[in-house]
Amino acid sequence: MKRCMLIVAVFLLAGGAAYAERLKDVVHIEGAIDNDLKGFGLVIGLKGTGDGKGLAASAMKGVLQRLLKENNLSEDDIKSKNIAMVLVTATMPAFSKIGTKIDVKVSSIGSAGSLRGGVLLETHLVPVGALDTVYAVAQGPLLVGDEENHPTVAEIPNGALVVEEEPADIVREKDGARCISLLLNYPDYTTANNIVEAIISDKQVFGNKNIARAANAGQVDVIVPDDVDVVSFISMLLDVTVEVDNSAKVVINQRTKTVIIGEHVTVLPVAISHGDLRITVGREERGVTTLEARESEGTPLRKIVNMLNAIKANPDDIIAIIQALKAAGALQGEIILR
Repeated sequence: MKRCMLIVAVFLLAGGAAYAERLKDVVHIEGAIDNDLKGFGLVIGLKGTGDGKGLAASAMKGVLQRLLKENNLSEDDIKSKNIAMVLVTATMPAFSKIGTKIDVKVSSIGSAGSLRGGVLLETHLVPVGALDTVYAVAQGPLLVGDEENHPTVAEIPNGALVVEEEPADIVREKDGARCISLLLNYPDYTTANNIVEAIISDKQVFGNKNIARAANAGQVDVIVPDDVDVVSFISMLLDVTVEVDNSAKVVINQRTKTVIIGEHVTVLPVAISHGDLRITVGREERGVTTLEARESEGTPLRKIVNMLNAIKANPDDIIAIIQALKAAGALQGEIILR
């Protein structure tokens, strides 16, 4: 039986029109970044599914020595299968204040069979590069989401409390003016230029001043007028609608057999021979399936894929053909393998 294949073709409006998005969905502001936190902790209360010895026993020894003020304990005194050593990770959003609660993920790093029913003891979370500064403290009962396939990975919703703030400096002085930088999530020269034009053309909100300038494909600098509130200005700025234009891409997930075809992905005239399948793209040939193309354009890849799906081609064959087209220089676009 042939395996099913999901082909998702993503196209923009007919006639080559760009797709309009709010600026807040296209960019992020320089300086407003999330912090990835991590820490090593100890889970207790497991039902015989823990590590039992090694790092977990050593960590438990340290905990008991502090609580019981007993310095004569040895790891041999702690032979419990109800404890496990874990790595705790979390993401602290930008602008988080002291007292904010964030979600944490807990993953076993030892030989534990399951974290179900466990409780995380107080764990200090630190950012990468600043190991001496505790940004959040995590603790609480674990929630295992996939007991069957991933029993050693759990979460604690709102399980960490932020205890240290990370200043977010988004406004800077440049040439005597307040300025913010918009960083494109997917750098593209055309999109960057469209952002500048969209901001400048909105005379009703931003007046007649040329307050925006593209520094490169990934950055647009915007001047914040002295007579406006920064938060209110950014709110209006991020609601501006901009035309987004991305390069031609094909994303292939070989594990799930999923192909995503972006706009503008075309194929130049080429002959395809794969097993019993023969296709000629761009010119007529007797005895084979043909796909015609305009003189000034290539054949959209989606037409080839649609035809292959119509004849129920094997998913692996379709992916192999797409990769071969790229290797031959006939596919006009970038292939991204997942």
